[in-house]
Amino acid sequence: WSADYYDILGIPRSADEKEIKRAYHQKAMELHPDRNKVMIVSGVGVHLQVSVDDPKAQEKFQELHKAYTTLSNKKKRRIYDQIGSENYERMELAVEMAPQDSM
Repeated sequence: WSADYYDILGIPRSADEKEIKRAYHQKAMELHPDRNKVMIVSGVGVHLQVSVDDPKAQEKFQELHKAYTTLSNKKKRRIYDQIGSENYERMELAVEMAPQDSM
């Protein structure tokens, strides 16, 4: 399972919003824990097998959701494209760990 969000969704970097949404819904149906069956999923640069007893199925589903929420948001996608997947994940983690201001 690749950390690159475009690979996770199986889309090219030039994909538009409609392609991103379509790819997400298709893969979400395949990876959703309630619908998870043994299957081989193939797409642009993506080949994975998911089964009911796959201990990483939930993790894969969460990564898929994270990829979609990032690439479907124009601002987040622009940042992701500029700094890359590793730096973007570090930035997200830093934001999550930062103390919240209380008003």
